[in-house]
Amino acid sequence: VLTSDKQPMSISEHPLASKLPTSSGQPFLSSHLDISSLSLHPDCPRKLDDWLYSDWPLLVIHVVNFHDATLLSLTYLHIVMDAMGIKHLFQAWSSVVNGREEYVPRFRGIDEDLGRTDSVIVSAREFIQFPKWLRSFRWIIFRFRMFWEMFRYGQQETRQLCIPGHIINIMRGQMMRKLEQTSHQHAESVYLSESDVLLAWWTRTMLKGLGETGRRPIALYNLFDARANLPRTSTSGEDAFISNVILHAT
Repeated sequence: VLTSDKQPMSISEHPLASKLPTSSGQPFLSSHLDISSLSLHPDCPRKLDDWLYSDWPLLVIHVVNFHDATLLSLTYLHIVMDAMGIKHLFQAWSSVVNGREEYVPRFRGIDEDLGRTDSVIVSAREFIQFPKWLRSFRWIIFRFRMFWEMFRYGQQETRQLCIPGHIINIMRGQMMRKLEQTSHQHAESVYLSESDVLLAWWTRTMLKGLGETGRRPIALYNLFDARANLPRTSTSGEDAFISNVILHAT
């Protein structure tokens, strides 16, 4: 479903849209801002019952037009797409808008089990973190501490930390030079993604703020895209796997 709303003003004149963060070339932490009244259609699904007991499809696109800006919002269930799925959708959309339909990949969705043919079940004992698996008493202690933290620090706010690309490039260059010094490898043989840079920097910042000294183990929780391990069968290029194809990494 595609819905739209036209605002007879510039985005800087709108009482809510004018508060949206803008690029400034410097890192900044956005304030807590609820823009659902602006970014969603009034009848758009907001909870599970809205999807179950209505005829709204699994993907809803809402467009808000200002005199000098356009806001585009996507509302969908996570079983439909993940972050990389959105990337494929926007790439295909951009190709169609630019009259380059031949660059639109073949979309494969949630009706296929793309990993079934190549999946290999291995023993849990082969997992490198198996000796640290929480079981019995340690699992009870972990759950107790988790619930206590939820009770003690239950009030949370969601914010966005915006890091400009040129600063990430500077941090990546510093990390690459340090890796070359410690591993004695050339930069071409070292793989270091932007995600790696941000995860390492944020982890170090948080541990420093919490006063951790490295005397106890810290678990880092991240997600990675599993599409690179799935078979490509399209003859015109890579297929677009738009469903939820992420795995946990700890």
